[in-house]
Amino acid sequence: MKATRIAGRPCNKKDPTRPNLRQLHLVQSELIEELNATGFDVRPGDLGENITTGQIDLPALPQGTLLRLGHTAIVEITGLRTPCFKIERFRKGLEARLPSTGKQARRH
Repeated sequence: MKATRIAGRPCNKKDPTRPNLRQLHLVQSELIEELNATGFDVRPGDLGENITTGQIDLPALPQGTLLRLGHTAIVEITGLRTPCFKIERFRKGLEARLPSTGKQARRH
C-alpha cells in the first residue's frame, strides 16, 4: 500500500514532497479456508497480510478500486503482489498453491 498525503496529515518526514510509502497486504479468508481444506495449517496473518477480507473477490478487482475499511479508512487497489520465497519456508508447497495476483493497496 502506498499512502497518499492528505491535507493536514503527516507525510514522509525525510522529504515532505513525497508520500509516505506503506503497503497493505489483503488476503481473502476464502483463500485461507481453501488452503486449510487442502492440508495446510494457515491462519489469518500467517501469509503476512495486514487485513483478511471476506466475500470480496480481491483478484477480480481492477486497479483503482476503492475499498472502505471500517468507518474512516479507504484504500485503493494499486497493484499486484506475487508471493515471496519466504512463503515456502513457512509451509513447504504453499507457494505453488497461492495465486500470483495478490493485491497492494493505497490509503486515501
